[in-house]
Amino acid sequence: MAKLNSNQSDKSAQESKRQEVLEKVLRLGNLQSQEKKYKYDREIVIASVKADGASLAFAWKKFKSDPEIVKLAVESDHEAILHADEKFFDDDDLVSKVLQKKGIWLYKASERLRDIESIVRIAIKQCGFAIKYASDRLQKDPNLYQFAKDCYFEQMKERTFLFEYAPEAFKKDKDIVLVAVAKRKDDFEFIHTDLHKDLATMMALVKIDPFLLKYAPDELKDRYTLVLESVKKNGNVIQFASERLRNDIRIVKPAVQSSGFALQYVNATHKNNKDVVLLAVRSEGLALEFASKKLQGDLDVARMAFYADDRSKNFMSEKCRQTLVSERLDYWLRMSRLEQKKSKS
Repeated sequence: MAKLNSNQSDKSAQESKRQEVLEKVLRLGNLQSQEKKYKYDREIVIASVKADGASLAFAWKKFKSDPEIVKLAVESDHEAILHADEKFFDDDDLVSKVLQKKGIWLYKASERLRDIESIVRIAIKQCGFAIKYASDRLQKDPNLYQFAKDCYFEQMKERTFLFEYAPEAFKKDKDIVLVAVAKRKDDFEFIHTDLHKDLATMMALVKIDPFLLKYAPDELKDRYTLVLESVKKNGNVIQFASERLRNDIRIVKPAVQSSGFALQYVNATHKNNKDVVLLAVRSEGLALEFASKKLQGDLDVARMAFYADDRSKNFMSEKCRQTLVSERLDYWLRMSRLEQKKSKS
């Protein structure tokens, strides 16, 4: 009799403990931290995946093949499908639900599903890059490609994608490349090299970032229109132009006007050209460092540099430095006298 009572007491304690675990997983999921025996308990597993789909990862293997449990887990968390049996990647309804949240996971879908246009469109609508994982037949469909392109443009308004993982067709598409690089300049590294050779594409790209001139082929670095567009944005990119254009006055002047420091990249003739150097020091007084010795001693040039940045006195001749410091001192004295007169009156 005592043994019977003891068994009933044990069963009651076990049921109480089970009920406690059930209530806990209903609130939190957290199947991982439960005793192993509860991971074999269907009711507890169902309660857990309802609260947290990721709990499926810790359930008994048999439950990962159970359609009801897997469906509940995916409804709770679409990533739960990663813990389910592979057969579910051939389930039209389940995969469609997952792709609505994570289109790029089309790569995990079965070969059959990747050849169904309606399924692929769901993936692309969430992530334009998903066309990369469609069947060869669908990747060649011009209408589907245009749909992917349109979706990508729309998605880029709110998101940024790593272009490194873009479909190869995207990397060759001028329209897409310009949008990608405008959003993230580093993505230039991943565009197809054929576009580096295309003048129209490079013209558009240097408007986004003039330093991309560096990656243009030599024949484009010798194209006047491309280099001019680049130096207008940032004169320092003249360093990437061909030697011929680096020393073409039609390129040199806008370059130093945009950035005086571009003076360092031109030849000695231009460093000794007063018009060029005046443009440079007007933009950046410290560019006087790169002018010829002759022009560093020219009072007009030195004065322009000094007014732009008085630190330029370190690069001018001693005579110019003394003259300009004296001029500034005289100016301050005159201003001081004027202020005194005003205060007295």
